Amino acid sequence: MAGTPILEKMNGMIRLVLFAWGFVLSFQLNGQELELVQGSKIVFNGEVQYDSLKWVISSERNVPLARMRDRSPNAPEDYQYPPEVPGRQIWFPVLDLQLRPGLRMVASFENVRVGDSVCLNGNFYRVCDPLKTQMIYSSRLEHWENQLFIKSENVVLTEINFQLPVSENKDLELRPLTSHWSGHVEIQGLDENKQWKKIASKGFTIGQSASPELAAEKEIDQSLVLERLALAADYLANSKNRNPYSPTYGGLYLFYDMEMDTYRRSDWIWSYGPSIQVLIEASKLSGLSNNHAGEEYMTAARQVAEASLRFQQRENDHPAYGLVMCRYDPRTDSPQGAEGYFSPADSYFLAGWGWMPYYQATDDKRFLEATRLMTAGIDRILGPDKLTENGIHPIVEQDYLMKAGKWKNWTMDESGFGMEGAEQLFLATNDPYVREVGERYIKGLLDHLERQDGLWDRTWHRNDSLYADNGWPVGAPRGTPVLIETKYSTRGLGWAMIGLLSSHGMMPENDVYLKKAIKLSDHLIESQAADGHWDFLFDGGGYPEEVSEKGTALWSLLFYELYRYTKEERHLNAARKALLWCINNQYISPENSPALGGIVGKNRESGVVYRRWSPLICSYTVAWFGLALLEELKLQHGK
Repeated sequence: MAGTPILEKMNGMIRLVLFAWGFVLSFQLNGQELELVQGSKIVFNGEVQYDSLKWVISSERNVPLARMRDRSPNAPEDYQYPPEVPGRQIWFPVLDLQLRPGLRMVASFENVRVGDSVCLNGNFYRVCDPLKTQMIYSSRLEHWENQLFIKSENVVLTEINFQLPVSENKDLELRPLTSHWSGHVEIQGLDENKQWKKIASKGFTIGQSASPELAAEKEIDQSLVLERLALAADYLANSKNRNPYSPTYGGLYLFYDMEMDTYRRSDWIWSYGPSIQVLIEASKLSGLSNNHAGEEYMTAARQVAEASLRFQQRENDHPAYGLVMCRYDPRTDSPQGAEGYFSPADSYFLAGWGWMPYYQATDDKRFLEATRLMTAGIDRILGPDKLTENGIHPIVEQDYLMKAGKWKNWTMDESGFGMEGAEQLFLATNDPYVREVGERYIKGLLDHLERQDGLWDRTWHRNDSLYADNGWPVGAPRGTPVLIETKYSTRGLGWAMIGLLSSHGMMPENDVYLKKAIKLSDHLIESQAADGHWDFLFDGGGYPEEVSEKGTALWSLLFYELYRYTKEERHLNAARKALLWCINNQYISPENSPALGGIVGKNRESGVVYRRWSPLICSYTVAWFGLALLEELKLQHGK
């Protein structure tokens, strides 16, 4: 909890009060007095008059400033980063203090030329401004990661600081967003020449940013499962966006960046789904955590669920009617430096893993009706169930690009995970319409992507000029569809596996989909490492030690679910081996670290679309791990 300030009235002095989880530091300008004169001017040291004073705060989290085109030192020398558009750059300044009225972000630039422009947080706002040597922002700010998209051939962002006018009582309250903060604070005065002059300054370090620790475990028992589940649930509850001015207030940050010590991206709304379910289930276990009560977990689940509900498209004539604005990607080829996506698969995923469990737990019918609405939207996208001349079902669209105003040109294997929404809605309602929509959804994917060996190919490109050219080049003339063969992605084929298991849960007759799931999973059993993990590419075609932490946590859960149907020991063994790897790679201390309870990934897609090869904790990795722990807990109770 944030500390309680001790505000003594100190006439004629300026104080800096830092809220630091239980203690207060005071900054008094080296004891020199500032006194008010005639209620307007401020006299410093009896000699120099200033019309006004301001605080200038700089955080070490902005040294250096992260950029879109940064290359991680962890990246293999031969790894090719995706190209960025020349003359465009994205910087990611960090605000690690609580927003308050009057606080402004000030960005300083060099080499600015006429025609240069800048957009702040272009994921949410379509506002771009002519670039000046100093840009001042008092609104549209986010806690933690912000995004500055620059169109310029030469400009350099040299500094980010935050400024606040000195108030009448001359006290400044700085409330860091974590228990540790390091930076620099200045007091500046506006002199008679209207120039800001530094009066005094001081560096501060609050708390310690201790390195998180792991612990090696050899066996899984009930007490260990409960201990690690508490840490996972705590991590998710602590990852909430607490900025009331943010469009995603109440939602979850997708990443915690270990290298830059900051949270990133609260705008991947689809990814909230499994975290909602973990928080709901954790709330039912009394005394699970020393830091969060059950009602706190349930409150967090409600806030995350409601944050996602705000992003559903409800305009009947919109091409993405019923879908959720599922994510925003930072992109230098977009007008404001970001593109937003409505996705049938991501939307149904969110509904299946998050909305329907929340409805089942609370009887809040808003989420049931929202999932019904989503089903109608997906039905419209799929169109009538007319087979092509080759007997192939229509394949679901991948993404509708908000700014481009078109559907993406390709559909990928990962769309399989949308079937979770159809399954959970059908199980709750027994509505044959939902089953019929779900059956068309999965058949289209299988007809286009399923292989004889049980794997799914990666993507099917329509190669149609009416679609958005937002994806990989396919090297074929327009009008000729192209199939991109499987990339042996551990995570990607895990998304496909969700589709098969969900289809079996909704349509179990003759085990059609279960047999397909077993055939696909056999490839993963063969490639699982001795310590339980899977590599990023499970066929061995990736880089040495390129572990898929997302895929390992996901496949642990999937093998538990598969075991529930098959009762085959090999499926349970694979699940437990993967779970033990996750346990041994989960941070267990110190208590004040934002990384506590997380599992770090460091590979070509550790940040999915950016921050490649940087060490990041992903919230849905932690959620898959939490759900796998819950499956193991059920088995432990069954003993």
